[in-house]
Amino acid sequence: MSASNKPPFNTALNDRYKIIKEKGQFDFKQIARVAIALLKANIWPLISASSVIVFTVLAFALLIANSFPLEELTGMPAQQQGILDIAMIIIVAPLSAGLSVMGINIARRQKVTMTDIFKFVSWVLPLALAQLLISVLVQLGLAVLIIPGLYVFVASTFTLPLIADKKMGVLQAVMASCRAVNQYLLSFIVLFVIFLVLFLLSIFTFGLGFLLIMPLYFVVTGLLYTTIFDTAEDQQALTGDRQESTFDA
Repeated sequence: MSASNKPPFNTALNDRYKIIKEKGQFDFKQIARVAIALLKANIWPLISASSVIVFTVLAFALLIANSFPLEELTGMPAQQQGILDIAMIIIVAPLSAGLSVMGINIARRQKVTMTDIFKFVSWVLPLALAQLLISVLVQLGLAVLIIPGLYVFVASTFTLPLIADKKMGVLQAVMASCRAVNQYLLSFIVLFVIFLVLFLLSIFTFGLGFLLIMPLYFVVTGLLYTTIFDTAEDQQALTGDRQESTFDA
C-alpha cells in the first residue's frame, strides 16, 4: 500500500511516546515502559472498569447455567445458541467500547473514571452490530482456513473505538481498522501473541492477574490508536478540556 493510503499518523503523539519506529515497527520495550507508567497512574479506574466487564460476563454465564439444565446446554440447537451469543454481545459491546475509549483518553492524558465504561451504553445498536459482524466473520474465517479468522480478529481491533470515539459507521470503522492494522500487521501479530501468553499465564494466578493484563491491553491499544488515528487537529480540539496525567514520557 502506498504512503498516500496510510491511515492518519499523529507525529506529535509518536514523538511524545516514540512507540513506532521509522520503518513502521513497534518499539515493544517503549510500549511496555509507557503503558505500565500510564497504567500505574490510572490503575483503580481501569481495574474497576475491567471488573465490571468480568463480573457482567460471569453473571450472564451463571444466569444461563441456572436457567438451563446441563444436558440442555450441551445439546442446545445452533439457533438458540446464536440468540444467547447475540444477547452477550449486546451486553458486552458497549462496555468494551467504553473501556477502549478509557485507554484512548489515558493515552491523550485525559482524566478517566470508572463510570466512563458506561458512556456508550446508548450506542448499543451500532456497537453490537459491529461486534456481531466481526464475530460472524471470525467464525467463518476459522471454519474455512483458520488463518483468515485470526486475521479478522486482529485486524478489527480498532472497530469499536472508532465507532465510539470517531463516530464512524459500522462498515467504515471495520475498513479503517483493517487498513490501519495492515500497515503494521507483523507488529500487531507479535503484540497479540504477547498478550495471549500473558492471559494464559494469568490462569496460574487464579484469574487475579487477568485484572491487570486486561487494563494493560486497553492502555496499549489506546496508545496505538491515538498514534495512528489522532491528527494534530484532534489534539488541538482536546487541549481545552484535557487534564494531564502524572506520567510524562
